[in-house]
Amino acid sequence: LCCLDVNYLNYFLRDASPQALKYLSAVSFHPYRSEYPETVINDYVILRELIGGVLGYNKTLVESEWGYATSGTENTVVTLLQQAQYYSRIYLTNLMCKVPISILYDWQDDGTNLSNGEDCFGVIQNGAQLRSDGGTLAGTAVYFIKPSYYALYETAYSLNGYTFSERVNATPYLPSYDSSFATSVYLLKFVNGGSVKYALWSTEGPIAINLPASLFSSTSITLTTIFGSTTTASGPSFNVTASATPEFISR
Repeated sequence: LCCLDVNYLNYFLRDASPQALKYLSAVSFHPYRSEYPETVINDYVILRELIGGVLGYNKTLVESEWGYATSGTENTVVTLLQQAQYYSRIYLTNLMCKVPISILYDWQDDGTNLSNGEDCFGVIQNGAQLRSDGGTLAGTAVYFIKPSYYALYETAYSLNGYTFSERVNATPYLPSYDSSFATSVYLLKFVNGGSVKYALWSTEGPIAINLPASLFSSTSITLTTIFGSTTTASGPSFNVTASATPEFISR
């Protein structure tokens, strides 16, 4: 329905026909920003308050377009690694905020101009380089699968069958000198029947964190990054690191 522009949304909601608005199934938005994805959390609060205040009842929120470009001159440009981190974190943050649909912009770069950010939002590069060696591939677009593709695949694969449960307060698990970073650590709990899995990352990382075995009901855990690499840890507690790259932790 609209981009995440509070002024515009306020105008639309107040001027549109109340009879028409009541038939809306959801309100969708495009929360583009130059900051990291978690800054959208407060925007969701504002948006829900605005919708509830105008309509008198809530509507499902849908994130129908959002992304970060990997090249260009705009202030929204990020590195290939950051795009992968951000795209996974967009999905995780939306789940945490009860936004059930996440549509990332976009599947394939729209163009071939690396100086134009509008051409570079895809998780697959669109022939930004052309072979000119005169061989059989001369003039053929070279396609490059960006790290964000694999990050999204691993995020979806790791959480397949799991439902978001809660954001766990990380304060008790941080060294005292790092307690000020508690709000920047995201420890999300997902459940699938009796199985539990956590997603861990930080917007201020890397931050050391010590997780008790009681979280997993196990003395051994497996950590899987959004790029598919795995490590294991054992003991009465687990020393792990919350970084900008999400990891999935299971027993």
